[in-house]
Amino acid sequence: MNKKWLWGIISGFYAISTIVLISIIVVQNENKVVNNVNNLSQKNNTLTMMLETDVGSNEYEVATSNEWPEEGYIFNAEMSACERGSELIWNEETKTVNLKTNMSDTCYIYFDKVPNIYVTDIELYMSCPYTEINTISINTGTIADVYIKLLNTSEYFKFENNQINYGGWNYGCTREISYDLYVVTTDGYASEVYSGIVVNECHEPC
Repeated sequence: MNKKWLWGIISGFYAISTIVLISIIVVQNENKVVNNVNNLSQKNNTLTMMLETDVGSNEYEVATSNEWPEEGYIFNAEMSACERGSELIWNEETKTVNLKTNMSDTCYIYFDKVPNIYVTDIELYMSCPYTEINTISINTGTIADVYIKLLNTSEYFKFENNQINYGGWNYGCTREISYDLYVVTTDGYASEVYSGIVVNECHEPC
């Protein structure tokens, strides 16, 4: 075979292989994800955390801490952004930021301050078919929804018209039923979890 033809075939194959390799690298880089950014110290990326100065003030200042807030603040997805288009994702479970990028970038992560809400007074009544709210109040704000997790239940129930269809029939002879409860205000803020005991008025003597 002519050497020129041979070198031509080899050169062509090398060029095609190089193009394929570059394409694969580009695609991989486009999907690069930096998971669980635990603090603001990130090589090749500048991350600035902005904290709201007061509830509803819409004024922010640069945070002095390098750690993400675990309580008292909520991630503001609308305001948080990167100058070159990288994507910021807040992981509520781990309280960390996921940064999706294929380049060095400068990002600003905003957190809104939330009020410290807690239950100040509550009285529940548990009949045979229902658990009902007689009285409930919180330290600040207006209650929109109430959620409760009763003994031996794995999820929270939402009260509808101050009652849930889960009562003493589910507990037989158990008289005192423990529960966890929290409220959500009309502003969308969740309270601290309140733990208490409700008397099962439907209990059967054992």
